[in-house]
Amino acid sequence: MKILLTFPPLWDLNLGPMLSLPVLASMLREKGHEVAIIDINSYLMSFILCKDFASYFKNKTDLYKQELENDNKLRNSGCESDELLNLDIREYYKDMIGLYERYSKNSAFIDKYPDIRTAMGDLFKKNIPDFNNLCKMLRWLLTKILKKKYMENIPKQNQLFYSWEKDILIPMIKDFNPDIIGFSMYCDVQYAWSDSFCEILKKYTDALIVYGGTEITQVRYNITPDNFKNHADIMIYGEGETAFTEIAKGTAFGKIPSIIYLTKRGNVKITPQRNKENNTPIKFHKPDYTNINLENYFIPEPVLQIEASRGCYWHKCKFCTFMDCIPYKAKKVDDLIEEIKEYVNKYHINHFFFTDAAIHPNYAVEFSKKLLENNLKIYYTACLRLEKELDYDTLKLMFDAGLRMVMWGVESGSDRILKLYNKGTKTENNAKVLKYAHDIGIYNYCWVITQFAKETEEDLELTYKFLTDNYENIDFISYHIFTLMPNSPIAHNPKSFGLTKEDFKTLVLYKAPIKICELSDKLVDQTMDMYKEKMQSYPNDISYILLKKSQENP
Repeated sequence: MKILLTFPPLWDLNLGPMLSLPVLASMLREKGHEVAIIDINSYLMSFILCKDFASYFKNKTDLYKQELENDNKLRNSGCESDELLNLDIREYYKDMIGLYERYSKNSAFIDKYPDIRTAMGDLFKKNIPDFNNLCKMLRWLLTKILKKKYMENIPKQNQLFYSWEKDILIPMIKDFNPDIIGFSMYCDVQYAWSDSFCEILKKYTDALIVYGGTEITQVRYNITPDNFKNHADIMIYGEGETAFTEIAKGTAFGKIPSIIYLTKRGNVKITPQRNKENNTPIKFHKPDYTNINLENYFIPEPVLQIEASRGCYWHKCKFCTFMDCIPYKAKKVDDLIEEIKEYVNKYHINHFFFTDAAIHPNYAVEFSKKLLENNLKIYYTACLRLEKELDYDTLKLMFDAGLRMVMWGVESGSDRILKLYNKGTKTENNAKVLKYAHDIGIYNYCWVITQFAKETEEDLELTYKFLTDNYENIDFISYHIFTLMPNSPIAHNPKSFGLTKEDFKTLVLYKAPIKICELSDKLVDQTMDMYKEKMQSYPNDISYILLKKSQENP
């Protein structure tokens, strides 16, 4: 069976391959399938952020100008034929012309550097604020393009990337001639792009189209029959290895676990998971990066994703659904060490980002000791919980073994809110752990949630005070507005949080009372102003932060 695995555009700077496809490819190749990987995000971003794109963009906008000019002549002549552009198309053309004009004024770096990868690498070494400004400008461009991508009533052939998709991407897919095409989705913009692209793709292939990834897992209960029309043939939620294996074998859909499909009667069917309660350690498939050129990413040294575990060992936070269908299980530490040895010795890669929801303190200690015993010189970023077990000595051991950056779920500076969240942490200990990490030399990246359903003005003030009091020990703050998640524990008991089941029918930001929103916005602005200089002294990209910290503390 010929299987093509793809990663749709994230519309963000591509700094490295996501872990899902190399892991899935490894498992499928082991089963004897011929597998190819296309990181569409990497190909598209490389196209957008290069000199050739400026000419491509200009040619498109010249065409838009000509069509607007012809349309104006028709309108001035009093013509009422179907040749007149409708309002949506006229506005789209005007917006894209304006976007190109602004893009041209802000793209002087394109003339200075042969490519964006070189520009980012050079500025990263010489001037971090300029590096951050370049990244900000590039993200501005990508965001603006994304907003124009899915305008209704705009014929696909008139959209900016139709030519690229039809003339570049489709032939790449046709050349491989796959039997199955998988789309791994991390977020909603990838879902939207995949639906749009598959409407074109299905004209050129009879391959079975499979959607999967975190995004499908999150929205699986909101899938309707319309989601299958000219788009996916089948979707996978949760872990994909077993389901994809059965799909490739040709197993009847009704007998495959963890999938979503349309029955012959036109109803959406979600099959149950298999072995959900299996918590015993397993040997994961080692990622296979064949077909992935690591030099295509906009970073001077590769930072590879890696996993020590799946699921979340805590798995009790009231707001979270990210791991609701993935039971916790961890690799054997020796297997993880052997995997890292291959990356270091064979590929000369020593920077890693652990994708785990959180690495268990006991696992972290054993892993750190094994790294040191094997004399493996690596640097890594990981997500950790603010546990009491993470004392100074434990964090120092992890630092000595290569830990340089931690992403912490601080969430709030109010113990009352932390208790409502069921975080299992307290602000006093949180402050201690952050200080230990800072004093050792670890970069502290902190997530904070605001405008929670039960949050009061006093809670907001306590969070601001916590972030102010711990300014010396926190390096980066990432704020998130509380999101209503349909499968979260809060959704199962909404009344206790002043909510109703109606509030959870779609994934939307919670609408807090006006007074709370206003105070939240004010305190967020004050916090970000306070941290602005500190945050600007480091790259604003996680992978680049790791590179810088590893250079500072080799």
